[in-house]
Amino acid sequence: MPNSHTAACESCRFYDDHKLNDATAEDEHGLCRFNPPVNQPDPLGHGLWPVVAAEDWCGHFSPEQLAAE
Repeated sequence: MPNSHTAACESCRFYDDHKLNDATAEDEHGLCRFNPPVNQPDPLGHGLWPVVAAEDWCGHFSPEQLAAE
């Protein structure tokens, strides 16, 4: 069974470390690229990737999805 650190989003190959220009060290968020973007209600709106915290985790985790080091 993986521990909470290895199963965290930041360890996943599908985690996109999406740093903003004004992000602080405490603002460790990124985009989950596992699933396709979510459609928006506005017909002209763009799909959005889910925003996740680096320490978040999900049920899709498997050791094969660990990011390459």
